[in-house]
Amino acid sequence: MKPTREWGQPSEALAVIGTQAIYAHIGDSRIGLIRGEEYRQLTSDHSLVNELLKAGQLTPEEAEAHPQKNIITQSIGQKDEIQPDFRNCQLGSRRLSLAQ
Repeated sequence: MKPTREWGQPSEALAVIGTQAIYAHIGDSRIGLIRGEEYRQLTSDHSLVNELLKAGQLTPEEAEAHPQKNIITQSIGQKDEIQPDFRNCQLGSRRLSLAQ
């Protein structure tokens, strides 16, 4: 019998109301905000390595080369319950660009 893997899907959702953006995030895809020449990442990866990094158990250099950096801790379709991140931010203007 072949071993099976359970695969999940990262997901992002965004709603814009006037100059307010409301977003939901799960997995290792990212939402960011660009203002002028400045980029700010708004979401944080739901991954094993990112959890270790935030806990101070890895340095950024160790995280970059970690052999388990592809292990995602939350995604759509996994059997465990998920807890998406929900946030909002002010856009400052009505121009909006989306990229994947």
